Amino acid sequence: MNQRQAKILDNAIVAQVLGKPEEYVTVHVSSDQKLLFSGTNDPAAIIELTSIGLPMNETGKITKEIMSLFEKKT
Repeated sequence: MNQRQAKILDNAIVAQVLGKPEEYVTVHVSSDQKLLFSGTNDPAAIIELTSIGLPMNETGKITKEIMSLFEKKT
């Protein structure tokens, strides 16, 4: 993982947002992938989050927090 990738999604930040110990969080960044979205090849990303015990009523809040952090770092 290069420095830019490491800065995009930080394991400690994701753990903090989820309220879980960092030891139980894994972040996987797959870069240099071709992604077409809305008919363009502008920069884009797909983020998938899976978490054991994540309450369904918290997913919207967690999504907003992680996307906000992601947008600040990119």
